[in-house]
Amino acid sequence: MRNVARLEMGYYPLPEAEGVRLRSLLSSTGSASVIDPCVGQGTALHLVTSDAHFRRYGVELDAERARIIGDAPSNCVLFQFNLVSARIS
Repeated sequence: MRNVARLEMGYYPLPEAEGVRLRSLLSSTGSASVIDPCVGQGTALHLVTSDAHFRRYGVELDAERARIIGDAPSNCVLFQFNLVSARIS
């Protein structure tokens, strides 16, 4: 494993171009729910679910990344866990 990856605790955000490409492959005719099990800072979840009626759910283990998405007006229900506690916001 690269040293940079170790420092980032294995955080590999989806490139923005890939999020846009994934969104172009999805079609929605009504509302739906989407869960991102490794939401990070929420960028990919936002890109994939933009301009549609999705209920967004994200799971993040890292407290700092969970704080970043929790502070953003993303309309995402966030689940943040560690070995001792869980937080839902």
